[in-house]
Parts: sequence; structure tokens; C-alpha cells
Amino acid sequence: MRSSYSKEDVTLLLKDMTGLVQPVSMEERKRRVEQGEYVRSIIIEEYEITKEYIDIVNSYMDEFSKSMAKYVGILAEKLYAVKGDKLVLVDIVRAGIPIGILVKRYIKKYYHVDIPHYGISLVKGLDKEAMEYIISKHGTSGIQFIDGWTGKGTVAKEIAKSVEDLPFLGVDPSLAVLSDCIGVSKYVGTSEDVYIPNAPLNASVTGLVSITVLNEAYKGEGDFHAAIYLENLEEIDQSKQFVDLVSSHFAKIKSVREEYFHADDKEIDRIAERIGRDKKLLNPGINEAARAVLRRTLEKLLVSDKKDKDLKCLIELAEYKGIPVVEDKTLCGYKAVSVANDNYMR
Repeated sequence: MRSSYSKEDVTLLLKDMTGLVQPVSMEERKRRVEQGEYVRSIIIEEYEITKEYIDIVNSYMDEFSKSMAKYVGILAEKLYAVKGDKLVLVDIVRAGIPIGILVKRYIKKYYHVDIPHYGISLVKGLDKEAMEYIISKHGTSGIQFIDGWTGKGTVAKEIAKSVEDLPFLGVDPSLAVLSDCIGVSKYVGTSEDVYIPNAPLNASVTGLVSITVLNEAYKGEGDFHAAIYLENLEEIDQSKQFVDLVSSHFAKIKSVREEYFHADDKEIDRIAERIGRDKKLLNPGINEAARAVLRRTLEKLLVSDKKDKDLKCLIELAEYKGIPVVEDKTLCGYKAVSVANDNYMR
């Protein structure tokens, strides 16, 4: 499928429905879901990002792209140490795309190996046709799933269940991410909840690809899950610029193994119980919270320490959107948790 990335960076195994399917508003999707349609069968309009919003995010971009380059290096070193030249990166569209590109670039720079990198959909499990395509090209032993970060741990669990159910014999179901403070991912750049500077920008830093959908109305036999290219956002696209910026810092970093204290995958349940909210309304971790600031109607944003530098951009975005920021010293592992008023996401 088409994206704003170069073909050398990633191959997106998606059915391109651009021009054939029109995205709908959040209100229209809500109406159709209430009438019985599956929520991830409907492509929705991307949330409109204002110039002021982009300026806030970009004001932190240079500072945090440097730390991000370090975490990419740590993650890439771990993956290459285990899987070597047989490594095949399989990212989860969308948040996983730039992370996969950066790991691929790091390995090419330091080990002179051009690792295959694919983007696939995870809707009601891994895209079976996409997985079969990858396995037919590369076998199973080198496949490594990769995403941006861990929030509640849902992606890791869905991948593991999908690999078991289909089944894809010989495929490692583990997940690699830049940041995982609850310990569900096998390979991490850091076990701390850190700010990842592309998290608040959605499609404009993920190749202008829409969310992926699974809709039997336009899925023929053997077709991949579907998406569209968001041509209307080309003016604000930073996808290639972003990965180029982070890549430019590779020459200045030295990868070191780091271990941090982290929470566990029950932490979100404890937070939900303590504040009296359904955990479906919570987005834990800096980067999930950053996306929620853009996509959801939030009641408040909980942060562990308003002075923490990793929270600076998130707090400023929340204040820009008029969302109350509440310091909560009881947060453990997670540095931020957003609390939504509703359960409908873009």
C-alpha cells in the first residue's frame, strides 16, 4: 500500500481502499456501531490537528528525538543479538511503523544488513493473509513483532493469542517496543514510562496511513486488511522528516543495557479501582495518554510529577486542550494516565 515513506523503509501489507471508501465522522461511526456494525470495520476521519497543536509538539521534538534514538539503539542491539541476519521486523500499523523503520535503519548503519520490514494490521487478531505472505518469503524463525510502546498490554496479548489460535507454528509471539513500564514485552528500549515524541501526532508521523479495518464488504479472498492513504493531510505530514531526525542522532549514541523499576500488567486495574472508573476509559503511559489527548474527550490527565521533563509536552498539550492536569503521586511505573469521559476513540 502507498504511504509517504520510501519503499526502502517499509512494505505495508494492506489493501489500499483510497478513493473507494470515504472516512466517516466520529458521530457517524458511533451511530453505526450502535446499530450493530463492528467498530474496526469503519474508517474514520482523522482528527484535525491545529497549527498551534503541532507547534507545541515540535517544540519538544529535537530534545526528545535524541533520547528516542538511544532507546531505538538499545532495542535494535537486543533484537540483532538474538536473531541476527535472519531478523524480519513485523510492525503493528500504525504506531509501530516509524519504530520499525528506525530499528531497520540502525541495524543497517552499524551491521550493514538490510533487514526486511513489513507493516501489518491487528484487527480481531493478526492479518492471516499478511502473515502467510511474510512466512512464504522469509520463513518463521526471524519474525519479530514490533510496536511503539505499551499501554495496557493489549497488543502483546492479542499477538500472543493470535499466533496460538491461527496457528503460525514456529513464529515467536513476543513483542518489541521502545517503552514498556509494565513488563509485558520481551524486548524493550527502556522499561521506564518515557515520552516518545511522535505519539501525539497520529497519521502525520505514520506515513499518512489511516487506521486499519476489517470489513467483509470489501475484503475479497486472499486480501489483506484495509486502509486508505490520507492525501488531505500531506501539508502537515512529518513522517519522513521525523525518522530522518531520529536517525541523525544514531552516530552520537552508545547503546547500553538499562533496567528500570516497572509496574506490572495489573497496575491499570489498581488505578481504575482506586479512582472509581472503568479501565476502558483509561489510557496509561505517557504515549497512550498523548494520543488520548488528541482523540478522546478527557475528564482529566493524571501525572506522577508535573516537573518531570518527560511530561512537559504532554502537560502543555493537555493545557492547550483545556484538560485538567492532576498530580497523582501514587502512580507506580506509569508517569501519566488519561481519564476519558466517553469510550469512543478516533
